[in-house]
Amino acid sequence: MRKIILTIIIVASCFVLNAEILTLNDAKEIALKNNPEYLSKKYALESAKWSEISSLSGLLPAASLTGSQIQMKPGMPTMMNPIPDDEKNTRSIGYSINQPLFLGGKLWLGYKISHDTKQMSEYTLAEQKLKTISAVEEKYFNLLEAAEILEIAEEQLRSDALNLEIAETRYKMGTLSNVDLLKIQSDNAAKETELIQSKTLYSINYSGLKNYLQYHSNFEVEDFDTTIYNELIKNLNTFDEKQINDLMNECFLISLNENLSIKTLEETKNIAKKSVLMAAGNFLPTLNLNYSQTWSKSWNDIQSESDFGYEDSKQLALTASIPIFPIADNFADYKKAKYEKRKTDEEYKSAESGIKLDLESSVLNLISSAKQVKASELTLNFTTELHSQMKERFKNGMVSTTEMLDSEVMLKGARISNIQSLFSFIKAKSKLMLLLGMEEENEFLKLLK
Repeated sequence: MRKIILTIIIVASCFVLNAEILTLNDAKEIALKNNPEYLSKKYALESAKWSEISSLSGLLPAASLTGSQIQMKPGMPTMMNPIPDDEKNTRSIGYSINQPLFLGGKLWLGYKISHDTKQMSEYTLAEQKLKTISAVEEKYFNLLEAAEILEIAEEQLRSDALNLEIAETRYKMGTLSNVDLLKIQSDNAAKETELIQSKTLYSINYSGLKNYLQYHSNFEVEDFDTTIYNELIKNLNTFDEKQINDLMNECFLISLNENLSIKTLEETKNIAKKSVLMAAGNFLPTLNLNYSQTWSKSWNDIQSESDFGYEDSKQLALTASIPIFPIADNFADYKKAKYEKRKTDEEYKSAESGIKLDLESSVLNLISSAKQVKASELTLNFTTELHSQMKERFKNGMVSTTEMLDSEVMLKGARISNIQSLFSFIKAKSKLMLLLGMEEENEFLKLLK
């Protein structure tokens, strides 16, 4: 077992020496460059921008150039002249311009829908950015938490090795029974197993962060100064019920204006409303204006082409149409659009209610996490002092082996609880920022003052 532990430590040491130091900001930047979900939303926005441009061009006049030349062989019949005639050549060139004046509002509404779709893509991209940053923070802090737990396991193993040396010395001196020595040896073996488990936990979280970042180089995460949240934790521990309710209400008001999921659903509602108007436009007449001009001339084999000039032909047409059949299809499309609008209205209400519930849970979780940090710090202080005294008294043979080992377990539990509560608080802060649509931490900290 000791050989396995030594091998793990040597491999880990070589890994650290060859690894880059990765800060939290570095990890966020790398994720925004490599994360497939974020990149897909980024490309979707670019596509929506071009779709808006395409819809806008439908409002503008459409122009086209035409040209043709026909050369008939002698004696070849045509549809217009089935009796064979002499060779006759025809050439024509021209252009036409078409301007839709009114198509039931479809062109304008189509453009407005494409504009709303682009806006929705912008919100979706911004939301995915916040989700990506939040996910990086969670995985980064999970790795730091695993590293802290690994360090505790290593320290516990070193401490246990020292206890074993003391126990063996006392056993040789006859002041410690064989049963107590076996207890300490068993505890030492258990500590080695815990170290292997801590190593595995660290490796799993390391791979999770590395895969999410799509990062190929080895790295070591930079230690994070958690003391920057001491004042915030202290402040949150003083919140009474009224302050908590006020914070919830303020967060909900901010979320209604800034939450990107709400903004996306608002654009979905706008699109559904315009779709109803577009479907209603199927019952309205359409109006088009068309202008064309053509130059043409004809000559036969006997005549010279240069002897003939082009004849000019112009045409201006205003066409109108009124839809009559099929009315059932148009009516079905209209009813379908109306029910789609009702569906989006209800989805918006459901999302608004769900976000309010998530906000309340996140605020309570943040307050609870801050109180757990404070409580775990007190527990750690008391447990550390107790363990220090128990260790000294065990060295002098004043306490039993069971009492000393119990103090070891209590100290380890208190240290892990303190670390887990601190990182839980940081992750609760990140989740609340995501719900509020906030990217800058300073803006969030001002809210809690």
